[in-house]
Amino acid sequence: MPPLPFLAKELETLKAHIKKVYYSEKYMDDLYLYRTVTVVWTSFPPIRFRNKVCRGEEWRTGLGIVMSLGWVHVGWSPCELLRNTDAMIFRKEIDMDEKSAVYKRAYERGIVLPQDALAAEVQDAL
Repeated sequence: MPPLPFLAKELETLKAHIKKVYYSEKYMDDLYLYRTVTVVWTSFPPIRFRNKVCRGEEWRTGLGIVMSLGWVHVGWSPCELLRNTDAMIFRKEIDMDEKSAVYKRAYERGIVLPQDALAAEVQDAL
């Protein structure tokens, strides 16, 4: 059973606790592109908010997080280094063009990614 959506009043309460939002670089596996969005709270919101997977309209309009279409919130991870901080984990299905672009950007920055069939194809294309 999917989680119940936040009510508008609940989103206002949650948004009121947000101090700052930081976006990580994208990382990936064979199927998904991932991104971590770190949320710094002014004070901790009620725990039930921090354990819920948010729907698109909740994190976009409710929390003000901005990302391209296709991203899905998959969970929260507490940040152990900083107090009043949590990380929202997002993922997005990747297609070959996107995966190739990630490898190409890494190559241009001098980052060595694991060698797999696609990585070899991308390096040959450069």
